[in-house]
Amino acid sequence: MVPKPDAPTAPKSLHASVDTVASLRERWRLWKLQHDNTALTPTSAACRGQKLSENFLQRHVADEGLRTH
Repeated sequence: MVPKPDAPTAPKSLHASVDTVASLRERWRLWKLQHDNTALTPTSAACRGQKLSENFLQRHVADEGLRTH
């Protein structure tokens, strides 16, 4: 990390530049992006459940044709 050479922003100008609807939309977009990507990571509960199911099928269903359906 490196310092960011920003000048302090006056509270009045900061408040004047806030667009509430756009801010909320952007926050939602970022949350949704993070949520969707997190759900697909290899360590997510959904992926672990998938792997458990596949391992169960490998151990208990001898017929490969049945396993693929």
